[in-house]
Amino acid sequence: MAKRSDDVRLLIEEKREIRKDIRTGRTLLEIEERIEELEVRLGLSRPVQQPNPTTQNEPEDTIGNFKDWSAEWDQDVVPDLSEDETFDHQDASSVPSGLRRNAEQYLVIKLLQNKIGPQHPFLLSLQERVDKLKETIARALQAVARAENDAARKQRIIQLRTRLDHD
Repeated sequence: MAKRSDDVRLLIEEKREIRKDIRTGRTLLEIEERIEELEVRLGLSRPVQQPNPTTQNEPEDTIGNFKDWSAEWDQDVVPDLSEDETFDHQDASSVPSGLRRNAEQYLVIKLLQNKIGPQHPFLLSLQERVDKLKETIARALQAVARAENDAARKQRIIQLRTRLDHD
């Protein structure tokens, strides 16, 4: 009886580890997808052509079908931004909406990376792309800040720019 109990305990632990690995894999795929989308929005790369599901040889429920992941997983992986990490309505009037969305997307990518850990080999391979995103968004924010005449708006833009540096 004790052997059977030990076997069950080991199997449960193995199942937990497998679930953890699956969550990590899905988070890594989500990070890569978000990086790709942001690169396209910033004009750093061209959109990747998605294969037509009717001509695809693989079944529709393959791992590459990111859009169908459950809302439950989305809630588990994509962290909620705390109040100090979100942008209030004042920021909305000082930072162009597209630029603000790009900055928000970058910050979400960084939060997801922090959830996995900065030393993960896949994340290390993506680091050059993430650095390029940060540099592009930071330059755009800097240009908007220089063009802004209102001191309070300029301050909010600079604060957003500073947040990019403290990822």
